[in-house]
Amino acid sequence: MAVILFEAGLNLKIQRLKRESRAIRQLVIIGGAVTVVGGMLTGRWFLGWDWQTSILFGTLVMVTGPTVINPLLRRFKVKRNVSVVLEAEGVFLDAVGTVVAMLGTGSSAES
Repeated sequence: MAVILFEAGLNLKIQRLKRESRAIRQLVIIGGAVTVVGGMLTGRWFLGWDWQTSILFGTLVMVTGPTVINPLLRRFKVKRNVSVVLEAEGVFLDAVGTVVAMLGTGSSAES
């Protein structure tokens, strides 16, 4: 996973990230939180899992990653600013999701 994030991070251009920083920040924070909560509630209510497993599931499904986003962006032509936002979201949310999932599994292992 580190190799994928490293390679994808090399393709990000700092100037473009700065121009789209607000959209990227909102997509990672708000979009990530909505996905975690949606996945968590789906696991709990529809799949009947306990809360710990549901929380872990929610944190795992929040990760889109560059391996999902980049092939889609190559296939479908989108505006450059949209492409920058989606590429950055893939890289940043993958890293954030990994950390959140690790924190979630660490707290559930102690219980």
